Amino acid sequence: MSFLAPLGLLALVSLPIILLLHLMRERRRRVVVPSLLIWQLLPQRQDSQRRRRLPVTLLLLLQLLAAALLAFALAQPAWIAQLFVGEQHIAVIVDTSTSMAATVGGQSRLDAARARVRGLVGELGPGDTLTLVTAGPQPALIGTANQEQAASLLAALNTQRATGTGSDMPGALCSLKPRSTGDVTGGSWC
Repeated sequence: MSFLAPLGLLALVSLPIILLLHLMRERRRRVVVPSLLIWQLLPQRQDSQRRRRLPVTLLLLLQLLAAALLAFALAQPAWIAQLFVGEQHIAVIVDTSTSMAATVGGQSRLDAARARVRGLVGELGPGDTLTLVTAGPQPALIGTANQEQAASLLAALNTQRATGTGSDMPGALCSLKPRSTGDVTGGSWC
């Protein structure tokens, strides 16, 4: 199981805290009696002999369940997104500035980015689409393809070269913006 925000699991620390608070909670009923003389004759247990039992109540179980569910919700399990999301539209921006021509481990950064895009294309489901944009000095929308059309998109990616200085990321993001009039997803730079 993978989580999108695994630090959310730190909220599971609240479970022992809830248990500790329930143990510390006083469970004795206060009753008004005329005299305690009879009770003084009863043999007393030593403090070391007293054992605290955890009072398993419906309230405790509900609090533990709520805290555990909240922790898992904060961690954002990836399988829930895949369960409820049928078709995905993945947008990939590949930097084609001259910095991508640098080699790391015998392979250029652009070649590593191409390999990553190939991996994403290989993971496409039947209804999924992938949009590819390059962000060099001049951003360009390479195309949008589904699983069947992915070969043409990869061929177009292989023709891209690392040229020019700088990358226009805001322009690349604007090229992803749909051209409908009711769209509000674009940033202020578009």
